[in-house]
Amino acid sequence: MAEFEERGIPTLETPPSVLTQQYTSYRNAILIDQIQSAVEAAIERAASSTTARSTESALLDGLLKVRALSVELRESGSVASLPN
Repeated sequence: MAEFEERGIPTLETPPSVLTQQYTSYRNAILIDQIQSAVEAAIERAASSTTARSTESALLDGLLKVRALSVELRESGSVASLPN
């Protein structure tokens, strides 16, 4: 639909470029919320751990989740990352 918009052919009431921008903003907000939740969960698990090993494991799990979500967040700006 963006192709039609570029040619000046009307498609939707809201232009596809605006919809894509809104979708990206919503997606980024959700990913940021997930990152914050992952950090809080890791800290909570680490605080309730009884050994140094379990504390390390809890923090490492949280770090890996944050890292994966950060990659998604970085890639969310590209149109290729939008679901079909």
